[in-house]
Amino acid sequence: MPRKSSWISRQYFRDRSDLKIQRIRQRFLLSRCRLRGNMQLILTEQSLDTAKRTYDTHMHRDFPENERKPWDITVSLYERGIYEMLEARWEGKLVGYVWMVCPEGRSALIDYLAVLPEYRGSGFGSAILRELAQRYHLRGQSLLLESEFPEEAPDPAIAVRRLSFYARSGFLNSGVLVRLFGVKFYILSSNADLDAKEQMRGIYHAMFPEELYLRAVQFLN
Repeated sequence: MPRKSSWISRQYFRDRSDLKIQRIRQRFLLSRCRLRGNMQLILTEQSLDTAKRTYDTHMHRDFPENERKPWDITVSLYERGIYEMLEARWEGKLVGYVWMVCPEGRSALIDYLAVLPEYRGSGFGSAILRELAQRYHLRGQSLLLESEFPEEAPDPAIAVRRLSFYARSGFLNSGVLVRLFGVKFYILSSNADLDAKEQMRGIYHAMFPEELYLRAVQFLN
């Protein structure tokens, strides 16, 4: 038994060491890509089956239950042609995902954006937003997103960090405040010339039946 225990201990530390080396190598490669401005990130549309796996695994980890749409509502938006589910890959590896509300018009709303835990802090969030902006620019659309109002957020520090991240990624505070299902948000925009309030009205009307829109959506200015 002692010999077996000793072997298990050696194997454990060897595995831990290998994992540490892999992470150091990964961070080195990511840093080199950032310095060269060559992240080589690819966004591709997910099938419903792939998106369901993302929903059941990654989204359940990355978003609390009260922030996740029921899957059947997501499918309904997708089948109506106003929802797009994208995954981000780097060197063939899944590094993140972004799901969009994209009705016809001048703008699309970032509904969910997440980087997988092992790739966070490596520049992938910003890279996803850059690729996303290019993708929708080709369609003649700007990007909008909701960012929680820090003073009313469960964790104000996280809400402030999110605002800072989006500002570094080129998003502007549109000045529009909205309360959605009781939660207060800033509306951020990738385009300073966009009428964000009018665009968000159109997006919410596309997402929600009229009765629900009247109950759930309140513009505060």
